[in-house]
Amino acid sequence: MFTHNMDPARRRLWQGLRQAGLVAASGAALWLLARELAEVDPAAVLTLVAHFPPLVWASAALFTAISLMAVGGYDVAVARWMGLPLRRRDAFAIGWKATAIAQTLGFGLFTGALVRWRLLGQESGLNLWQATKITMTVTACFFGGWVIVASIAALCAPDLPPRLWWLGALGLWAGLCFLVLCLRKSHLNTLPLPPLRMSAQVVALTVVDTLAAATVIYVFLPESYTPFMTLYVAFLVAFAVGMISTVPGGVGPFELCLVTLLAPADPTPLLAACLGYRAIYYLAPALIAGACLIAPRKIATVTRSVLPESEASPHRAGLVEQGQLSVLTVPGGAALGRQTTNSELILFDPVGDASAFMEDRLTQARARFRRLVLYKFSGETARASRSLGFQTHRVGRAAVLDPAVFTLQGPDRAELRRKLRKAEKAGVKVVDGLPHWKHLHDIDATWQARNGAPLGFSMGRLNRRMVARQKIYTACLDAAPVAFVTFHHDGGRWTLDLMRSSDAAPDGTMHALIAHAAMDAKSKGIRCLSLCSVPFLIDGTAASWVERGFKWFYERQTFSKGLCRFKSSFAPDWRDEWIAAPSTASLMLGAFEIYRLIHEDTDPEDMHTLQDHYDLYEFASN
Repeated sequence: MFTHNMDPARRRLWQGLRQAGLVAASGAALWLLARELAEVDPAAVLTLVAHFPPLVWASAALFTAISLMAVGGYDVAVARWMGLPLRRRDAFAIGWKATAIAQTLGFGLFTGALVRWRLLGQESGLNLWQATKITMTVTACFFGGWVIVASIAALCAPDLPPRLWWLGALGLWAGLCFLVLCLRKSHLNTLPLPPLRMSAQVVALTVVDTLAAATVIYVFLPESYTPFMTLYVAFLVAFAVGMISTVPGGVGPFELCLVTLLAPADPTPLLAACLGYRAIYYLAPALIAGACLIAPRKIATVTRSVLPESEASPHRAGLVEQGQLSVLTVPGGAALGRQTTNSELILFDPVGDASAFMEDRLTQARARFRRLVLYKFSGETARASRSLGFQTHRVGRAAVLDPAVFTLQGPDRAELRRKLRKAEKAGVKVVDGLPHWKHLHDIDATWQARNGAPLGFSMGRLNRRMVARQKIYTACLDAAPVAFVTFHHDGGRWTLDLMRSSDAAPDGTMHALIAHAAMDAKSKGIRCLSLCSVPFLIDGTAASWVERGFKWFYERQTFSKGLCRFKSSFAPDWRDEWIAAPSTASLMLGAFEIYRLIHEDTDPEDMHTLQDHYDLYEFASN
């Protein structure tokens, strides 16, 4: 992995030395094995093999088939995760055939990639590099599952050296750390990590694969030769050593490990069982796969039709450029979303038929081991999601003004008028348009020093390219900008984005900015002005234990109650916003990943999504 910076001559020398070292290690293993078995009679071993009854061979063949079915499952899981256009049965067939040949010929990564490329054929559209990536991913998946399975087995097996117990405990800890890492920030990982669902499936496949393969040896052994769990742990270690050695079939290192770990048992029956194992588990599948390799059948690929990104609304299409969101499409619909390691997060209402969109995206998410979670959508989409069996829970309320009827009069806006009088008395003037960028940057820097760094995902950050396309209003004190607000605009709808103020902004400044924007929207005939969201459950009643959990969380946020009071002063129309998922587990994991995305560090020049100004209640703690 460190040879990519070397010049070609040094790289070839390094690779040659590496292969020579592997061959030397294998030769040393064979020499050590010969010393261990110096007193074993080869004729006695062959006699035992010749007298294996047909039922034993049939049992071994059955367990070989079971193991190879699990082996093919690795390729199915990897193809699903990578989104390859392969049918499951094709990925399965390619997987077990490539593994059967590669494990027999040795140099698994190289031979496995070539066999997969040959079996895929030109019709699949997949090249050698993609076949190599599949092979590397399958190998990594097996070894990841092997670490967990071998560790648990070592902790449970009797009659093993204490060192193996400690190695098992260490391996189990490493495996659990890897699973936790699958939930951590994706941008910290140099390689994409598999979803938890895929990891669980790989572990299950590894259990079936290795148990069946170890049973092939076990059926050839005499009764009471050794406990199965002891043999199983020894087999797991020997199998991994054989794979790492890259020797054809692991011949030498595999047998040496088994004989050493199972000592002082008589090695003669064990060697006979190994010969039977190699004949039925290696040679027979390799011959069958080799015959298929001579004339591979054509692979049919799966085609997926999607809509162009232009189906999304224009201002949302602009948000995609910032890198935090993308347009997720299905035939007849589209929505903004984000695909994480474990979830597919859909933000806001989809365009088109909501039910059809959710059904299609749910199928696609499950195909890639992800959970579908919808976040911050309206009651209409909530009804559609409930009809599909989704669990829906209120997560916020959107404050919406109708500029056509907006006025400063009325008892419900008394607080607003009081704030506006304070701002006017202090000399605050609101102007339209974009001031010099430096003023915005300085105000934002002051705001960050007071409130902390802006959060990510659905929270707003100052971005020069985005602000240039927005409606902006600036509050000035003695001709110096002290605060500003920005709005996304899309036809007849404006949506509040950023709210920033400096330490010099008098009380009531932000109220004056929003009131001025509402009056300007009224003069321009805008039909809807959204002030975005507040926590629904600050003053509301929780209808489920999930909502009670959100309520408990929101009530401990710094700005939640102040934000509700600020937006309530405009007497808006409150509209429930929802979060939904097919199951409670999916919803909780999705909520955790939303929280993680909001808190992960991102370059403000590369990210700026539709946000709820400083709505720090959104799964955010400050």
